[in-house]
Amino acid sequence: MGNQKTTERPTIGASEAQSVLACYRLGDIESIRTYHGGSSNAPKVRVYCSMGEFLLKRVAPSRADIQAIRQQHQMQQFLRRKGFPVPMLAECIANEQTLLEHGGHLYELMAWAQGDRYSYDVSEATSVGITLASMHGLLEDFVSRAPHRSGFHDRRDVAKLLLKSARVVPHGCDRIAKPLLHGSGKLDEPRVIFGLTFR
Repeated sequence: MGNQKTTERPTIGASEAQSVLACYRLGDIESIRTYHGGSSNAPKVRVYCSMGEFLLKRVAPSRADIQAIRQQHQMQQFLRRKGFPVPMLAECIANEQTLLEHGGHLYELMAWAQGDRYSYDVSEATSVGITLASMHGLLEDFVSRAPHRSGFHDRRDVAKLLLKSARVVPHGCDRIAKPLLHGSGKLDEPRVIFGLTFR
């Protein structure tokens, strides 16, 4: 159709992938394949190597907030230590960090996690809800300074939904959501509680 814009999806080329992967201890690389799942702004490749299967992601420019990504990685590592099933983040050889700055971009490398698309089955939705509740329960002990940027959880509509949910699931929802609805709708000090960012 005449006026439709077509923008090419960004990709990770072979030489870029090899250069980035050389920063990790992966053993022999067997193959690297483009992976189109997830955000189209964050190109990814699936890596097959002697250490297993991994997903390499170049962080989308709009999400390239180093502080926020590091905090996400800390949360993911915290959950892994607690036994929650999240993908292992690979560490760089040079500094043992999980976020790599290379060639003007940010990269994440994590163990491949096989999954299936949501089937809209009630039992599957129940299982997801139980798993998320378990994750939030584990994150009660994880309190850190939130990055200074707005995000999905920094919203009044989310707070209202938490309060509404508190009628069905009373575990702390009203305690978390009420401060967001008073005054400016934000907390004085940015923190992460139950895995939710509050400012």
